[in-house]
Amino acid sequence: MRRWSNETAIACCLAALGVALAGSQAGAAERELAAHQHGHGLLNIAIEGKSLWIELETPGADIVGFEHPARSDEDKAAINKAKGRLSDPIGLFGIPAAASCTLEEVSVTPVGYALDTDDDHHDEDDGHDHDEHEEAHEDEDHGDHEEAHEDEMESHAEFHAEYRLQCADPAAITSLTLTYFDVFPGAEELEVTLVTDDGQGRQEVTPAEPVVNLDGD
Repeated sequence: MRRWSNETAIACCLAALGVALAGSQAGAAERELAAHQHGHGLLNIAIEGKSLWIELETPGADIVGFEHPARSDEDKAAINKAKGRLSDPIGLFGIPAAASCTLEEVSVTPVGYALDTDDDHHDEDDGHDHDEHEEAHEDEDHGDHEEAHEDEMESHAEFHAEYRLQCADPAAITSLTLTYFDVFPGAEELEVTLVTDDGQGRQEVTPAEPVVNLDGD
């Protein structure tokens, strides 16, 4: 592969990751997977100089086993546990110790699990209006609408994580042996996009073959 200039590499990092390198939780929460298919996620990896950026987008079912709004304490605990596990990219993605990478920024965002807060706004209405809304919420039509709304949310709930690391010896990152599939057994495949100073490429990793190669031709 031909070597790119720093400017070109940075531009390609931005294009591949689809976000500003610094990231934005607000922007991340609004995005959806290009193809939301259970078992299949997207992993973007970019190395420029001593900086390593990683972005993960994956259906929520792969991570916590469900995609409905989190109502129960068990649901909320599962999401919080998943966020903790996803906050360790060095272990999760098998970043080699020889690279001496330090995690500088991390953002883990569960999307689609928040409950609808419309009822809270209704509480601010006048008394009689509030009563009317209460009656309306008890109608069967509203129940059907709410169920349909939850079904729509369930089909799109996902986890989005972004990481920025600084590595003393990024050349030591020739491959990544993922523990991701062991930690999240609901995941079946990750489509990987790679961008480095030497070029770019794509590959797929699975539980049977969980190694991302960065030193390919």
